[in-house]
Amino acid sequence: MNATSRPGRAATLPLRRLRIRLPEDRLARVRLVFLVFSECSAVLLLAYLLLARHGAASTAAGAVALAVLAARWVVDYRRLRRSSLWDIGEAALLLLAGVATQSPLVVLLLLYARISAIAVDGTSSRAALAGAAWVVAFLGACALAPHGPGVVAEDVFLATGFPLAAVIMRMIGDILDRRVEEGLRHLAYHDALTGLPNRAMLTDRAGHALRRTAGRSARRPVMMMLDLDGFKTVNDAVGHAAGDEVIAQVARRITGCLRPGDTAARMGGDEFAVLLEDAADAVEAVAVAERLVEAISAPCRVAGRAVALSACIGIAPCAGDATTLRDLLNDADLAMYVAKARGRGAVQVFTPELRSAQIQRMRMQEQLQGALRRGELRVVYQPQVDVPSRRVTGAEALLRWDHPDFGAVPPDVFVPMAEQIGLITEFDRWVMRTACADVARWRERGHHLRVAVNISGHDLDSASLVDDVRRTLLDNMLDAWQLELELTESVAVQQPDAAVRLLHDLRAAGVRIAIDDFGTGYSMLSRLRALPIDRLKIDRSFVRDLSWDDDAAAIVQSTVTMGHALGLTLVAEGVESEDVLERLLDLGCDSAQGYHVCRPLPAAEFQAWLATTHWRVGRPAEAVG
Repeated sequence: MNATSRPGRAATLPLRRLRIRLPEDRLARVRLVFLVFSECSAVLLLAYLLLARHGAASTAAGAVALAVLAARWVVDYRRLRRSSLWDIGEAALLLLAGVATQSPLVVLLLLYARISAIAVDGTSSRAALAGAAWVVAFLGACALAPHGPGVVAEDVFLATGFPLAAVIMRMIGDILDRRVEEGLRHLAYHDALTGLPNRAMLTDRAGHALRRTAGRSARRPVMMMLDLDGFKTVNDAVGHAAGDEVIAQVARRITGCLRPGDTAARMGGDEFAVLLEDAADAVEAVAVAERLVEAISAPCRVAGRAVALSACIGIAPCAGDATTLRDLLNDADLAMYVAKARGRGAVQVFTPELRSAQIQRMRMQEQLQGALRRGELRVVYQPQVDVPSRRVTGAEALLRWDHPDFGAVPPDVFVPMAEQIGLITEFDRWVMRTACADVARWRERGHHLRVAVNISGHDLDSASLVDDVRRTLLDNMLDAWQLELELTESVAVQQPDAAVRLLHDLRAAGVRIAIDDFGTGYSMLSRLRALPIDRLKIDRSFVRDLSWDDDAAAIVQSTVTMGHALGLTLVAEGVESEDVLERLLDLGCDSAQGYHVCRPLPAAEFQAWLATTHWRVGRPAEAVG
């Protein structure tokens, strides 16, 4: 008959008369198997030795005695008895048995089985007591039995060490069980990489804090969510092992900024949470957050190189007694999301208005996913002119989204959204194909221009970018110089080696590479030198005040000088007056774009503008073919 098991009940052995039940715990089952093995091996070894030394009668007597004791030990295991007096009594009886049979070996073997049973199911202290009894019984049997030292040595060689090993194993097992339990408890509530509390411990502590401060209006818990800016590019640049070291260093910096009683936890990846047990108001929490931002922004040195870091933090104060832990986490996460949209190192306190804005944003994200299919996206073009000759040489293609309910959605709103939900690569490819097709139509009208198309870091993750560019140029019969790809400075300097090689492949194919918004990113010139760059676009924040701000003029002058020294051409963005254009000419800037030249126009209107503008129209000086 097979053993059966039912939910909530332990399985039983086929020997129903013994009514021995297998425990549900797997470790306990292993111990039971070890016990049975110990009893059987002791019976067989004892039978063999007694038969060899004392004949069949002694063997039968010893076997009966061992069977009786074994039955009693099985019952003891089943009932989990803990009688130390019984252990001492057994040792005394076994001492007499050893003397009667004139063999200390009987004591060794019987106690081996008994101590094995205790080691399996008893405590380490009881096993130690039984071991001590074994030593006394064995020494007593050796002293009283009429055997010489040779026979005793033979007995020890054959059987000694078994019970002692069982005792030692039990004692070591108890020690390891305590340490393993502590280790498992630590792993259950702490992050393995940083040693910080994890989400489970944060949840526990936050729950205690909310219950402890219920009804108090003076000081309440505050939850903060912290996320590193652009950490994926750090991993790509230095590798995941060094990235883990960066996370560990950030964890230490966070801990060093906190007050006693506050909790920092790693939520996963590069996201952390900070629980302020009690804060007077949001101002106090903001002060802590600003210390964290400052501490994290210090360069982190790993793998022999300095890594620039920054973090955005969302703050969610406890609004009242009805606030739950889920509310705190959701509100802090939403505030952090808004902070990241504002830029690097931003701190944002949650307000109820943010939740309404988030609902609107989620609806906008949903609509953006079908915008291209519904024909809501369009491309407009802003001309670029050569400053010395006042000649229109190209245009920048800009993506626009017109929604029937939201209206004209600003690019700085929907472009980051497209990056987040994974649509930016599809959009960039569509803009590139559309712009190249428009350039081909302008060429038919006699206008040989270059078009600049923006790409993101996500585009450089795709190995098909080079093939897509070549296919687009071939489909429209364009020369490679007629397409320029623009990356922002902050994206360009953080690209991994594989992306840099891809840029070199594009440049080898004749496509121009430009750095957009120059001066607003890291300004890691050593990194920029390694990139295949043709042009730098000076950010509009340095250009708009150029006619009257000497500091802005100095910045533009130094940028132009540096760019020319590196063999690059310079484009000034945001030119809105003739005075600024004249100033750029004095400073040696090569090209310009802005409202003073023309506002961004749809393709058909841009073509009409080319035919009527007072600006001269012609191909750029570096054009070939």
